[in-house]
Amino acid sequence: MVTLDSITGGEEERLMIRWSMVLLQ
Repeated sequence: MVTLDSITGGEEERLMIRWSMVLLQ
């Protein structure tokens, strides 16, 4: 789930986590 805090926290980190979850699945 993407939240305003996540976007302001850093999209790069979010993308990294996103890819990690996809690769794990």
